[in-house]
Amino acid sequence: MSCATPAANSNDLNKPFRFGGQNFKRWASKVVWILTAKNPKKVDTKNMSEEELAEHEKYAAKWENDEEDCRNYLLNCASDELYDYYSHTYNSAKKMWKALQQKCDTKETEKKKYACSHFFNYKMSENVSVVAQTHDLQMIVHEIISE
Repeated sequence: MSCATPAANSNDLNKPFRFGGQNFKRWASKVVWILTAKNPKKVDTKNMSEEELAEHEKYAAKWENDEEDCRNYLLNCASDELYDYYSHTYNSAKKMWKALQQKCDTKETEKKKYACSHFFNYKMSENVSVVAQTHDLQMIVHEIISE
Protein backbone atom coordinates (compact mmCIF):
# COMPACT_ATOMS: atom_id res chain seq x y z
CA MET A 1 0.00 0.00 0.00
CA SER A 2 1.42 3.37 -0.93
CA CYS A 3 0.95 6.72 0.75
CA ALA A 4 2.02 8.35 -2.48
CA THR A 5 -1.05 7.35 -4.46
CA PRO A 6 -4.06 6.79 -2.24
CA ALA A 7 -6.39 7.11 -5.26
CA ALA A 8 -4.72 4.07 -6.83
CA ASN A 9 -5.87 2.03 -3.84
CA SER A 10 -9.47 3.29 -3.84
CA ASN A 11 -10.65 0.13 -5.59
CA ASP A 12 -8.76 -2.08 -3.15
CA LEU A 13 -11.23 -3.76 -0.81
CA ASN A 14 -8.50 -4.68 1.67
CA LYS A 15 -8.78 -1.85 4.16
CA PRO A 16 -5.86 -1.66 6.62
CA PHE A 17 -6.84 -2.56 10.17
CA ARG A 18 -7.08 0.14 12.84
CA PHE A 19 -3.95 0.48 14.91
CA GLY A 20 -4.56 0.70 18.65
CA GLY A 21 -1.07 -0.07 19.94
CA GLN A 22 -0.98 -3.85 19.48
CA ASN A 23 0.66 -5.80 16.64
CA PHE A 24 2.98 -2.91 15.82
CA LYS A 25 5.31 -4.97 13.63
CA ARG A 26 2.46 -6.17 11.42
CA TRP A 27 1.00 -2.68 11.15
CA ALA A 28 4.44 -1.16 10.50
CA SER A 29 4.79 -3.23 7.33
CA LYS A 30 1.97 -1.13 5.81
CA VAL A 31 4.02 2.09 5.89
CA VAL A 32 6.05 3.24 2.86
CA TRP A 33 9.26 4.91 1.76
CA ILE A 34 8.45 8.39 3.04
CA LEU A 35 9.35 7.43 6.60
CA THR A 36 12.86 6.36 5.64
CA ALA A 37 13.62 8.83 2.85
CA LYS A 38 15.70 11.87 3.67
CA ASN A 39 13.89 15.21 3.58
CA PRO A 40 14.96 16.82 0.27
CA LYS A 41 14.55 20.31 1.76
CA LYS A 42 17.63 19.61 3.88
CA VAL A 43 19.85 18.86 0.86
CA ASP A 44 22.33 21.54 -0.18
CA THR A 45 21.40 22.79 -3.67
CA LYS A 46 24.16 25.39 -4.16
CA ASN A 47 26.33 23.21 -6.38
CA MET A 48 23.53 21.78 -8.53
CA SER A 49 23.13 22.47 -12.21
CA GLU A 50 19.83 23.84 -13.52
CA GLU A 51 18.74 20.36 -14.62
CA GLU A 52 19.63 18.84 -11.26
CA LEU A 53 17.91 21.70 -9.44
CA ALA A 54 14.73 21.28 -11.50
CA GLU A 55 14.79 17.52 -10.84
CA HIS A 56 15.42 18.14 -7.14
CA GLU A 57 12.52 20.62 -6.89
CA LYS A 58 10.23 18.13 -8.61
CA TYR A 59 11.35 15.41 -6.18
CA ALA A 60 10.94 17.78 -3.20
CA ALA A 61 7.38 18.64 -4.25
CA LYS A 62 6.54 14.93 -4.61
CA TRP A 63 8.15 14.17 -1.24
CA GLU A 64 6.18 16.96 0.46
CA ASN A 65 2.91 15.69 -1.01
CA ASP A 66 3.73 12.09 -0.12
CA GLU A 67 4.72 13.10 3.41
CA GLU A 68 1.35 14.77 3.97
CA ASP A 69 -0.47 11.77 2.48
CA CYS A 70 1.53 9.42 4.68
CA ARG A 71 0.79 11.48 7.82
CA ASN A 72 -2.90 11.30 6.98
CA TYR A 73 -2.61 7.57 6.31
CA LEU A 74 -1.01 7.03 9.72
CA LEU A 75 -3.68 9.09 11.44
CA ASN A 76 -6.54 7.41 9.58
CA CYS A 77 -5.30 3.97 10.56
CA ALA A 78 -4.89 4.92 14.21
CA SER A 79 -7.53 4.27 16.83
CA ASP A 80 -9.54 7.27 18.00
CA GLU A 81 -7.46 7.59 21.17
CA LEU A 82 -4.16 7.58 19.27
CA TYR A 83 -5.58 9.88 16.58
CA ASP A 84 -6.58 12.53 19.11
CA TYR A 85 -3.11 12.57 20.65
CA TYR A 86 -0.89 12.27 17.56
CA SER A 87 -2.86 14.61 15.28
CA HIS A 88 -2.30 17.52 17.65
CA THR A 89 1.18 16.63 18.87
CA TYR A 90 3.11 15.81 15.66
CA ASN A 91 2.99 17.72 12.39
CA SER A 92 5.15 15.34 10.33
CA ALA A 93 4.79 11.67 9.48
CA LYS A 94 8.39 10.91 10.47
CA LYS A 95 8.09 12.44 13.94
CA MET A 96 4.78 10.69 14.50
CA TRP A 97 6.23 7.40 13.29
CA LYS A 98 9.29 7.66 15.54
CA ALA A 99 7.09 8.38 18.57
CA LEU A 100 4.80 5.44 17.76
CA GLN A 101 7.78 3.18 17.19
CA GLN A 102 9.42 4.15 20.48
CA LYS A 103 6.17 3.66 22.38
CA CYS A 104 5.49 0.27 20.83
CA ASP A 105 9.08 -0.96 21.13
CA THR A 106 8.88 -0.21 24.85
CA LYS A 107 5.66 -2.23 25.12
CA GLU A 108 7.26 -5.11 23.19
CA THR A 109 10.23 -5.12 25.55
CA GLU A 110 7.94 -5.16 28.57
CA LYS A 111 6.02 -8.14 27.12
CA LYS A 112 9.27 -10.05 26.53
CA LYS A 113 10.48 -9.37 30.06
CA TYR A 114 7.16 -10.49 31.53
CA ALA A 115 7.14 -13.71 29.50
CA CYS A 116 10.72 -14.53 30.47
CA SER A 117 10.15 -13.80 34.17
CA HIS A 118 7.04 -15.99 34.06
CA PHE A 119 9.18 -18.82 32.65
CA PHE A 120 12.02 -18.40 35.15
CA ASN A 121 9.63 -18.17 38.11
CA TYR A 122 7.56 -21.21 37.12
CA LYS A 123 7.54 -23.92 39.80
CA MET A 124 6.19 -27.42 39.57
CA SER A 125 3.66 -28.42 42.21
CA GLU A 126 2.99 -31.89 43.65
CA ASN A 127 -0.76 -31.49 43.92
CA VAL A 128 -1.28 -30.69 40.19
CA SER A 129 -0.86 -33.30 37.44
CA VAL A 130 2.42 -33.32 35.56
CA VAL A 131 0.55 -33.23 32.24
CA ALA A 132 -1.30 -30.03 33.19
CA GLN A 133 1.89 -28.39 34.43
CA THR A 134 3.77 -29.43 31.29
CA HIS A 135 0.99 -27.87 29.21
CA ASP A 136 1.26 -24.63 31.22
CA LEU A 137 5.02 -24.59 30.74
CA GLN A 138 4.65 -25.20 27.00
CA MET A 139 2.21 -22.28 26.77
CA ILE A 140 4.75 -20.02 28.50
CA VAL A 141 7.50 -21.20 26.12
CA HIS A 142 5.28 -20.50 23.08
CA GLU A 143 4.54 -17.04 24.47
CA ILE A 144 8.28 -16.37 24.70
CA ILE A 145 8.84 -17.66 21.16
CA SER A 146 6.04 -15.48 19.78
CA GLU A 147 7.48 -12.41 21.48
